[in-house]
Amino acid sequence: MRFFAVLAVLILAGCGPTGTGPDATCTREVNNDPEVQRLLMIASASSYGTLQLDEEMQNAKARARNQCLRRLGVMEQGGGVQPISRSRSLFDGFR
Repeated sequence: MRFFAVLAVLILAGCGPTGTGPDATCTREVNNDPEVQRLLMIASASSYGTLQLDEEMQNAKARARNQCLRRLGVMEQGGGVQPISRSRSLFDGFR
């Protein structure tokens, strides 16, 4: 079962956006980032998704994309704002 999940992720990664611009290039490169790969492996090994894992995946993809855009000279090398990470609790869904 895990094999098919990993295979599906790899196949879908190959179906990324087409184009030759920096945005399309960086969007394709995001899935090759080591941190994103590590989180994909954790997600495929888990039988259920967690909100924290989803948040980590979004942050890792954003970091990888921004690093790529900086490397290509599209984005400036300046500082930035770290994404807000709110604490999760058992009762988040009951508000």
